[in-house]
Amino acid sequence: MSAHTFLMLAVVVAALALFAVLAVLGSIAWGQQRADFNRRVERQLRDLFISINPAKLWMLQCVGALAVAALAAVITWNPVTVGLSAVLAMTLPHFAMVRLQHLRRQKLRRQIPDLLMLIAGSLRSGSGLSVALSRTAGVSPAPARQHLEWLLGDLKLGTSLADALTAFERRAAAEEATLMATAIRVGAETGGPLARTLESLAESVRKRLALESRIRALTAQGRLQAWIMAFLPALVLALLALVDPPSFAEITMTRGGRIVLVAVLVAQVIGFRLVRRIVTIEV
Repeated sequence: MSAHTFLMLAVVVAALALFAVLAVLGSIAWGQQRADFNRRVERQLRDLFISINPAKLWMLQCVGALAVAALAAVITWNPVTVGLSAVLAMTLPHFAMVRLQHLRRQKLRRQIPDLLMLIAGSLRSGSGLSVALSRTAGVSPAPARQHLEWLLGDLKLGTSLADALTAFERRAAAEEATLMATAIRVGAETGGPLARTLESLAESVRKRLALESRIRALTAQGRLQAWIMAFLPALVLALLALVDPPSFAEITMTRGGRIVLVAVLVAQVIGFRLVRRIVTIEV
């Protein structure tokens, strides 16, 4: 065997070995990413009380990302656009679920004063705490009804009231729910006038939510400006891709254009966060 043939064979073997190592590492990374996705989505779906298999959702998300990338390839034939489209399609479901969690949490927060008044009314009529919680759950809309039913289910399974309320706080992830759970826990442990405490807490929470709503109304224009500022460059870039593809290619395919894109992205993120921080007022 000549030296040249031996060298070529060694190069081929090394390339195959490198490909095998990269394939194994890629498979491990893919499996870890999928496991992390399943754990995160399972927790999010449980908080939303939605019964969907995370594995099926993962497959749908991957298929959707491939479809969006294929559509972008047909329209633009630009690898940067195709890659960005695939990444956007993969991340949108996560942001959608985070948004749904936020909306659900806000709805629960607005329901807390009514829950407190209903529980207090049942307690004043002579009912025990478990009966008061059950009656309140029966007449409350979602998501309050679902959280209370889960709380009652924990109590029926033998969970202590303190542990069940702690789990309720963790699922609700709202400060008003924490105040409600703390008031019930302290009232049950000390034997004080729980109905009066809950009524007072309901009034305080209602005033706090009203003040928060007023502040949000006063800062709505600033928040809208932040979102417009964040999405306007992306919209201009998309219009440029449709109206003037050569200029779009100049921006996305050249080194100088990519540097400008990165600089614009960093400036947009910093500006968006600054505006959001300015208009966000904690109550």
